[in-house]
Amino acid sequence: MSRATVPPMRQFRRTLLGAGAALIVSSCLSPTLPLPPPDRPDVEQIGQGEYRVTGAIPERGMATVMNSRTRLQWGQFTEARYSFIVHGEPGDAMLFWYVVSGQSSEYLFFDLGENTEGGPTGKGDAGTASDGAANAADAADAAD
Repeated sequence: MSRATVPPMRQFRRTLLGAGAALIVSSCLSPTLPLPPPDRPDVEQIGQGEYRVTGAIPERGMATVMNSRTRLQWGQFTEARYSFIVHGEPGDAMLFWYVVSGQSSEYLFFDLGENTEGGPTGKGDAGTASDGAANAADAADAAD
């Protein structure tokens, strides 16, 4: 191979590496799509003031429920399926969301009902988790 062909090959490699680096940097700067709201969890009363919340999130992350009256939170880091116990009274509004790779999903409100066997009760309003936490805190302040 002659020396005349080496510099163009090096230039090609540099151009290829530069283009690859530009693609990586631009992909880091592009906005990500928001996570969808969680599916409505199954809620089963297991004792006086104790409810088991079960369901699944789309990928590995943290599923979290907050009682808007007491402001207590419960959660579980999971690969997909979660199952944990929350505390509350019938009619308490619960705020549910999940976090994946540092990004919060939209939230879902559900009410603890007297007949929770067979699924959750109440409405499932969706919004962002940060807005929902503020709304839940406002609701708790109004109840005080």
